[in-house]
Amino acid sequence: YLLEHVTDPVEAVRQMLRITRPGGVLACQENDLHNVLYWPPIDGMDELMERFCRLQTELSGAPFIGRKLFDIFKKAGADDITLSFEPEIYTEDAPDGYREWLSNAHDILFGARDALTGRHMIARPEIDAVLSEMNRRIERPNGVALFYWNRITARKSMERV
Repeated sequence: YLLEHVTDPVEAVRQMLRITRPGGVLACQENDLHNVLYWPPIDGMDELMERFCRLQTELSGAPFIGRKLFDIFKKAGADDITLSFEPEIYTEDAPDGYREWLSNAHDILFGARDALTGRHMIARPEIDAVLSEMNRRIERPNGVALFYWNRITARKSMERV
């Protein structure tokens, strides 16, 4: 969960390769915030996530870094690159995991509330309505939350020192 937060992810991977022994393996798991789905939908969530992603981009973050992993590792000089997805699926039938997922998502969005409203990206009542609906689902889980992580493994070639 590092590359979405660095200014130059290609250089970060180059440095990872630099300190990896020849033949060693690098592994990363990153998100792509386009892949957060709730059913039934949470009113206003799609708009809030779009604005949250725009805020992260304006703050030099990369909310869609997961889809870029192959290109980043290729540019950094990694070999034997393999991509995969790891789903996270939460349902009302397993309420503890569902609550944990929703609570984490709620806390992240709540933490961005002042920045989002201060930059006039969303009105306080709009974000508060989404957060309130998330709290209702935390208290009484219904539906599902779907997400997947973008994973990559790569090898440092034996020739690279």
